[in-house]
Amino acid sequence: MAKRILVPLDQSPPAEAVLPLVGEVARGGGATVRLLHVAPI
Repeated sequence: MAKRILVPLDQSPPAEAVLPLVGEVARGGGATVRLLHVAPI
C-alpha cells in the first residue's frame, strides 16, 4: 500500500467529491494525503 497519496484538485465538483474516498483509503492504509492545487494554463 502507498504511504503517501497526492491528490490534484482543480476546484471542480468532481475533484472535491473524491476527497472523502481518499480520506477513507488513506486511513485504511495508514497513508498521508497531500493536496495539490492545479490551475489550467
